[in-house]
Amino acid sequence: MKCFLRYLTETVKSSSGKNVHLEHLEDEMINGGFAGFQKAIKALNGVVQALSANSPSTHDITVKWDGAPAIVCGIDPQSGRFFVGTKSVFNVTPKLNFTNKDIDNNHPGDGLNEKLKIALKYLSKLGIAGILQGDLLFDSASKQREIIDNKDYLTFQPNTIKYALDPKSVIAKKMMVAKIGIVFHTAYEGTSIQNVTARFNPDISGLKKIKDVWFDNATFRAVGGKGMFSPEETKTIQVSIVSLTNSAKDIKTLLNAISKNETIKTPIKTYINNLVRKNIPTSHADSNQLVQFMMDKAQIRRKTSSDKNTPSIEWIRTHQNEINKMFALHNALATLKLSIIHKMASMKSEVGTFVKDKNGYRVTTPEGFVAIDRMSNSAIKLVDRLDFSRMNFTLEKDWKK
Repeated sequence: MKCFLRYLTETVKSSSGKNVHLEHLEDEMINGGFAGFQKAIKALNGVVQALSANSPSTHDITVKWDGAPAIVCGIDPQSGRFFVGTKSVFNVTPKLNFTNKDIDNNHPGDGLNEKLKIALKYLSKLGIAGILQGDLLFDSASKQREIIDNKDYLTFQPNTIKYALDPKSVIAKKMMVAKIGIVFHTAYEGTSIQNVTARFNPDISGLKKIKDVWFDNATFRAVGGKGMFSPEETKTIQVSIVSLTNSAKDIKTLLNAISKNETIKTPIKTYINNLVRKNIPTSHADSNQLVQFMMDKAQIRRKTSSDKNTPSIEWIRTHQNEINKMFALHNALATLKLSIIHKMASMKSEVGTFVKDKNGYRVTTPEGFVAIDRMSNSAIKLVDRLDFSRMNFTLEKDWKK
């Protein structure tokens, strides 16, 4: 059975109404304390319910395309003129580009400059009435025919993942003649660029269909959907969730304290990201190593024997046993998340995904998934952190040149 899973990129509506960076599911307990942990659990529950037979769910599941850079385009509410830009259109001083000269002034770097000029030329032909945000997948220069594992593909690589399609497929034929490809995922409404608010998964059926632009509303076509999780699998996940919740209750006070103290929360998240960068499983996270990590960072910054971060280090030392419990919970939540990701990633798609390592290209899963709570319009990303997040940390993006 064909199931169409709605698709969103790594963004979510902020309190300002714009799209900001999504957090990893397991980090929500660090960001929001016990309430953040509950948000993460609710997301996992929502995903499993959405993909279990005859089970209602308050969540939508989306799949992340690994497009880049982010493109914001449409009609400026104040001037009525068409513009393109990056997320910098939401700066205090917005960088809206109405002409190629504006792009040269705002984005002189070669890679991004060229892509924005292509976007300005072709996206202006779609008849966009409001403002849309999407992720660029390809332009004419980034598409190529390539042999991977002795098979002929149409490929493009906007970021970490290389996308590969059968050149004889309908979708590939449309992409081959297009000058630009983009996935739209967010619409904005407001009387000025400064006060717009976001609306996810907009209806773009009214846009003009022209051969020069391949666009989609980010729908991912896959085999799977309802019934993907059997009753037995669902029950096993629910048992794990109960166990994790009991562990979280045991350190509820600690989680809340960390979430409210930036001088503690930020170093913990930085330490975890540092492990990811070094390809070290987060199961190795340890309070003693955290203290040493913070001391090393403080040593680099300070010029005298005193340091403003010393109270935070002492607080970590005082709560080391509980912090180790937090790291264990963090890893257990990530492990459960990965089991669900791998189940969803088993769905087949007409678009192949590859990543390149020292041995050449290897087949990989989609970058990840996003669980969207329809009631609160909040979202959490589900990503294989040690794989995709590490590569995103280290991979050079050619569009930043």
